[in-house]
Amino acid sequence: MATLIRILALVLGSITFAVYAANYYINFPENWAQVSELSRDTQVPIMVIFTAGDCGYCRRLKQEVVLPMLARGDFEGKALVREFDIGVGGKITDFDGERIRRRIFVNRYDVFATPTVVFVDDRGDGLLDPLVGFNQADAYVPRLNETLDSAKTAFNVLRDPNLALVAKPRIQP
Repeated sequence: MATLIRILALVLGSITFAVYAANYYINFPENWAQVSELSRDTQVPIMVIFTAGDCGYCRRLKQEVVLPMLARGDFEGKALVREFDIGVGGKITDFDGERIRRRIFVNRYDVFATPTVVFVDDRGDGLLDPLVGFNQADAYVPRLNETLDSAKTAFNVLRDPNLALVAKPRIQP
């Protein structure tokens, strides 16, 4: 009976993810100047998820955390979510419209492991320390939500420095 319940849970979990995957995906932009323009227009920071094609933890982060959050609308008004595969070569269009090698883009954010989540403003400048690695969704989601809120605040303060006067610092327990 316990085995049957495990199999049923696995099947239901697979079906649930299939529904998420069918309706939600993470963009892999080649033109970051377009992402920059969208960030300026919507007044939200950009969340860049650095991944690698053979990274199991990257797949789990997307399946267990990011895609369900996209489906629930958790990023609406908080961040544009984009993915960058560090294993792909060639050139991209940078935030300022200039063509650069993909490796330069990766090195700019000191990505040394995948997955790494970086929050940047519309110019591509980092807003916070990156989130590096992934183990368990239940531990990661609260960290990501707190970082999302902090990134949005940092983005807003860059746009209006007067907000820094009213922003309350968080006290860590």
